Amino acid sequence: MPHFKAIIEDNTCKIFNTVVLAVIQYDDKRKILASLIGGDFAFRLEPGIDKNVRVLENGIEILKFKFDYWWGSATLITNGEPTGYKITGKAFKPGTRLVDADNNDVVIVKASKSSFMMTDFDVEAIHPDVTPFLIAITVYYHIYTSIGKMQALMI
Repeated sequence: MPHFKAIIEDNTCKIFNTVVLAVIQYDDKRKILASLIGGDFAFRLEPGIDKNVRVLENGIEILKFKFDYWWGSATLITNGEPTGYKITGKAFKPGTRLVDADNNDVVIVKASKSSFMMTDFDVEAIHPDVTPFLIAITVYYHIYTSIGKMQALMI
């Protein structure tokens, strides 16, 4: 199982092990609007009219995070249909998880034990065939929801 680190410096998050897998370049401190760049992909992430985050390629929606506001998870939707993946937490288990249709972990993202300010994350790719894109969007969602939780605590 490959392990990666994700580290945020300023408004950039780099996901890497020995080489950089992907970069998330945020437009602002809220960590919502972002560019997602990897070896064979370049996408924009931004909220849609329905407040679900959309993944855009050249302005065309290729994927949507359909939020379940009650449980805090997001089903990944493409062309109006579920992909079979969901990003969620699991009871009594730390971190954010990309799970398949059978609720098996595919990717796990957790705050590093040494990270007090939520800038350093441990990423584990459980499934051997998981793509860099799926790893990167799981990291994005983990940071997106973690920032939201921290802002709620500050209010």
